[in-house]
Amino acid sequence: MSKKPDRWNRLRQLPLGQIAARLGYRPDPRDRNRFRRDGSVIGISGEKFCECRTSRGGGAIGLVIHAEGASFPEAVKRLRQLAGDLAAEPEPKPEPRGALAPPPSADTAWPAVRR
Repeated sequence: MSKKPDRWNRLRQLPLGQIAARLGYRPDPRDRNRFRRDGSVIGISGEKFCECRTSRGGGAIGLVIHAEGASFPEAVKRLRQLAGDLAAEPEPKPEPRGALAPPPSADTAWPAVRR
């Protein structure tokens, strides 16, 4: 079996939020799935993006084509460069949250509940 599908899948599965940032997009402060730059607003959901103004979208390769006006081969080459840059960065770890605990007992509320 050829290694090409693995290579393509690896490129397609790159984190689009990080790719968008490298392509000049900034997160929208009102919507964590939306990114903006001059003349373009995209929404990202998983491994897909959608240009909000035209309702066109695709995956990581399509995002590079859209953002840079690149041809398919140029976009793949650029995405491979971005993949190398992203691999060198450590994966951001989520901030630890405290353990969930039930709220304190409110014995004074029970009479109202019983009524």
